[in-house]
Amino acid sequence: MTGLVTSVSTLPFSGPRRIASLSVHTSPLDQPGTGDAGGLNVYVVEVAKRLAELGTEVEIFTRAVCRDTPPLAELVPGVLVRSVVAGPFEEMDKTDLPGQVCQFTLEVLRAEAAAEPGKYDLVHAHYWLSGKVGAAAKERWGVPLVQSMHTLGKVKNAALAAGAAGYVLKDATPDQVEQAIRLAAHGDMYLDPAVAGGLTSRLVAGTGLAALTEQERNVLALVAQGLSNREIGTRLHISESTVRSHMSSVLAKLNLTSRTQAALLAVREGLARLNQR
Repeated sequence: MTGLVTSVSTLPFSGPRRIASLSVHTSPLDQPGTGDAGGLNVYVVEVAKRLAELGTEVEIFTRAVCRDTPPLAELVPGVLVRSVVAGPFEEMDKTDLPGQVCQFTLEVLRAEAAAEPGKYDLVHAHYWLSGKVGAAAKERWGVPLVQSMHTLGKVKNAALAAGAAGYVLKDATPDQVEQAIRLAAHGDMYLDPAVAGGLTSRLVAGTGLAALTEQERNVLALVAQGLSNREIGTRLHISESTVRSHMSSVLAKLNLTSRTQAALLAVREGLARLNQR
């Protein structure tokens, strides 16, 4: 058994073939320092370039703010920027952007539906509005969601509850982002240690695992290790439906709402380690 890996830069990259990167707030085509373009632009662009260098194609979805902006533009080889129409062709106040999320989501789903099946292997959402779009795409496409944030607190918890496969902080290194994407692509979970500590400190204080049966504890431990229901069923010699039943019981007994919360509690109680397989 091993703990959390802190660097993977020397390992061969076995991540997804193509990623849908979502940036509602600002376009990576904008020059940093103009309008709302700033650190987020740089972050989105540099992560996409790093992934392209590793052999993963990235398609960045952003909102078109000018009629002359081409619908699809190559940023660098392996990185495309798709500007979708969601709201007026102009810079908008950040407080008005939430009103465009539904249309932006529709355009993202429409673009994927027009392509070959299984075009994207993973969704990478930047900032909280993109996370709302990413949660919808994750459910529709059946792929993992990686959430990168510039705002924490309730938004962070909501992103994880919506099904994000991990959480990467704003100041994460390229290696940490690479690791998070690799783990999410393989069905595992990545949480920055600071985030994991903050979340677990608020989980079901005092409840513990005493209310669970032995088999429920076994299922929970394997969930915390990132195994799917099918893998858990194989490991414990039970059906997938029985696994789901046990997990539903675990959530009800511990007053939790998601597998992510349950996994974090299992880690906190020493039942499993993050990223252990």
